[in-house]
Amino acid sequence: MAQGYTAKSNTLGNYRAVASVSNRFLDENLGIYALINAESYDRDADNLNAGYALAAGNAEVDPLTGYVPVEVSSVSFNRHIETRTRLGANLIMDYKIPNGSLKFVNMFSTSQRDYTDHNQNINYNDGRMNWTLSKGENEITQRVHSLKLDYDLSWLEIDLSASYTGARNTLDDSPVLTFNQTQAVEIAERENIIPEDLVARQATFRGTESVILRSGNLFSNFYEEDRFSYKADFKLPFNVGTNVTGYFKFGGQIVNQRTSTDQETPYLGFDGNANSADPGNNIANNLAVTIRDEFGLIPNDQGVITAATLTSNNDDLYDSFLGNRFGEVYFVSNPGILIDILNFVIGNPEFDASNEEVSSGSQGGWYDGPYQQLANDYEYREDKLATYAMTKFDIGKLMVIGGVRYEEVNSEYFAYNARDQRNAQNQIMFDTTSTADNSFLLPMMQTKFSPFDWMDIRYAYTQTLARPDYQQLSPKFTITQGNPGTIYTGNPDLVPAKSFNHDVSVSFYANKLGLLSVGAFQKTVENFVYTASYRADLAEEAGLDQLSNYQIVCNQYQRDRLGERYPSILSCQDDAFLVTPTGPSATIVRPVNNPNDGLVRGLEFDFQHNFWYMPKPFVNMVFGANYARIFSEIETPYYDVVIVINNDGPRPMPEPALFDSSYVSRLAGQPNHVLNTYLGYDNKGFSARVSVLYTSNVFNGSGGVFRENDSFNRDYLRLDFSARQRLPWFDGGAELFLNIQNLNDANTESSQRSIRGFTNVQNYGLTGNIGIRVRY
Repeated sequence: MAQGYTAKSNTLGNYRAVASVSNRFLDENLGIYALINAESYDRDADNLNAGYALAAGNAEVDPLTGYVPVEVSSVSFNRHIETRTRLGANLIMDYKIPNGSLKFVNMFSTSQRDYTDHNQNINYNDGRMNWTLSKGENEITQRVHSLKLDYDLSWLEIDLSASYTGARNTLDDSPVLTFNQTQAVEIAERENIIPEDLVARQATFRGTESVILRSGNLFSNFYEEDRFSYKADFKLPFNVGTNVTGYFKFGGQIVNQRTSTDQETPYLGFDGNANSADPGNNIANNLAVTIRDEFGLIPNDQGVITAATLTSNNDDLYDSFLGNRFGEVYFVSNPGILIDILNFVIGNPEFDASNEEVSSGSQGGWYDGPYQQLANDYEYREDKLATYAMTKFDIGKLMVIGGVRYEEVNSEYFAYNARDQRNAQNQIMFDTTSTADNSFLLPMMQTKFSPFDWMDIRYAYTQTLARPDYQQLSPKFTITQGNPGTIYTGNPDLVPAKSFNHDVSVSFYANKLGLLSVGAFQKTVENFVYTASYRADLAEEAGLDQLSNYQIVCNQYQRDRLGERYPSILSCQDDAFLVTPTGPSATIVRPVNNPNDGLVRGLEFDFQHNFWYMPKPFVNMVFGANYARIFSEIETPYYDVVIVINNDGPRPMPEPALFDSSYVSRLAGQPNHVLNTYLGYDNKGFSARVSVLYTSNVFNGSGGVFRENDSFNRDYLRLDFSARQRLPWFDGGAELFLNIQNLNDANTESSQRSIRGFTNVQNYGLTGNIGIRVRY
């Protein structure tokens, strides 16, 4: 049982309890192990995000910095308040049979996140401040059931297993409400000025009476994953004379997996005139007048609802945010009354934009049509077949393992493309399905040579895969509003990234020295996935992509397939666009496989030592350190627009064209240095450790043609402490323990390249646990 403390909320409300029991029955043939656990923790945090863009009208490189000037576009504060609870249970049963055993494993866990986010966005481009309240209860459940048979025929060992894994992630009716204030921030020149130096621009904030209630929506998401796996392994031991021993092993696995998401995002805008004397049939005005009277809200002179009566009276929410280095918290909304307002609107059919009796569908109200219900839904099915063969043999002091694995995956992806039209009564969904398959042959080899009892030399060669995530594989595309707009799309043709890995190490483990291991590694990664961005019309001319991939046209097939569900399709003309970008020069943002290989190489050192030769009390001290030096590099293409001269006509004409170039960087997610070290003390029943985690800056992502927008995690250093004391109870099976994380209150921080301005700061603060553990 453990009691915990969280510095961010300054509470002792955290707890963790674990209980387990095990025994054997039926003449020791049946074994049963059962465990239950429960815990609750605060996960409060203050998170900052900042956006940057090239300085308006200035694309010249600054000779002092070597970069094009940038300016801060926005700074966002997010005060995250969360209580996370977990419940879990394990039941494991095994039964001995002649020459083998049966094992039945069951695991269940559920966690619930009760969270509230108060977000404040300071927009330096248009002088606005924006506030968003998000609140929800997110529940995640997981189940694992597996049955395994081990059988030994002396000349053949057989392992057969079948398992099911299920996961559900549910977020029901999470309200999101937004506010803003115009002319809240001074707009002025800000080239190469970091966010901390822009705080004075916020002095024009005009108070909460000028904060306007703008919109509300209700976010729901249900994620479901089911995975069935069937596996068979066969092992043939062998001996060749007295010097060679080993085994040959082969087997296979079949995996069937289904993943789906059902997401809903209905919304409304509070843009009616609450001062209207006669709203008539105007659904937006009717809504504003009704909630004004129902909840005692105060509109301004223009009839827009203000935050005068919607402000939170919780003073803690206005506490210093990251030392107020980036500005203070100016407004926090009251969740209770806002949720009541939202529920009142949702439950009233007079405000339903889909209700033809009160609305044409495009005049405001509560929008909950097909676009809000289906646009982000998908279903992904994957069938995987894997087979392998391997052998292991020992010849004196040499051990060799070699083998090959064949893996084949077939998948199908179902999603929707949509025409929103901002009309709840005229939204049309166009389903789309893609299929893909790939196969790989993956060899591997591992060797270990032990020339002395205190020394090992190891080498391994492996090939591994990293598959794209579900969003990257999606066949759907989304076209933003505006001209020419942006097209965000997945790519079903993505193939897994494949890594060719070499690892070599030498280990020394003499008793007086402790353990010393020195290693080197190299990984060559092909088909690394990155996000490309390019203009649609120019990409078509260059043969890179086609605008028609993002257009849906009317024809008889569409009328037959969709006409019954969407009658408006029946009257569309052949070749008329049902879905198309606003303009052919729309920007396409699409994940693609990098044609260039990435390279990761490095050195790793591991040292564990006991100070046996020192006088007391130092003789009881222990030390350990693990350090990795990492080098990585990849060349990534990017696509820019340049002006070229067309000489084909009667006179030269300047025309835009796609310029294909590349940049060299570290691989995303790779640091240069990683260090984990600890200093400990062990004496009889007492043990303590002080540990240090250090990670040097991590490359997060590239700005493409504009290296000024590259992002890095800054260096991170964290101190932790742990201790335990054995107690003389339950025959020595009891102990008291203490764990403290983040003693130095370290933040996770990232920054932009050219002026080193913050792009993200995450502050979770110190956490600690104290408890007692009993074994008997």
